[in-house]
Amino acid sequence: VPFYNVRISKGLPFGFDIGGEYSAVPGSNIHLYGVEGRYAILDGGVAEPAVSLRAAYTHLTGVDNLSFNTKTLDISASKGIGPITPYVGVGEVWTSSSPDASTGFSDFSQSNTEFFAGITFELGVHMALEYNHLAGNTTYTVKFGFGF
Repeated sequence: VPFYNVRISKGLPFGFDIGGEYSAVPGSNIHLYGVEGRYAILDGGVAEPAVSLRAAYTHLTGVDNLSFNTKTLDISASKGIGPITPYVGVGEVWTSSSPDASTGFSDFSQSNTEFFAGITFELGVHMALEYNHLAGNTTYTVKFGFGF
């Protein structure tokens, strides 16, 4: 399903970052709102990778009779080589859905391990290619971004 996504993040002192995101499916009322916090365990340098810990929460709206959210905790490592930065990460995603009783469905909660890897390019614009595997599903993503 095609959708668009807007992310904003802000670096803070002492290795902390905060961010938010908004996603929507065109032609529908489906929206996704999210927040995240990130802490740099290692800032990275000439000889060492950057390593960070991230916690995130997302909430789905626009689907009648359904409450749905995810909570994520992951760790990732990256190593910049000029304008190219490969990265890899692993984490856990907790999914929770609560359909309205009128649907006949019951509440559902599950935890799954997520694996992701990708490469970013800084060539005037930020571009990333990413592989993600979660709950038996594999996705490939192309991302474009701008920095200020």
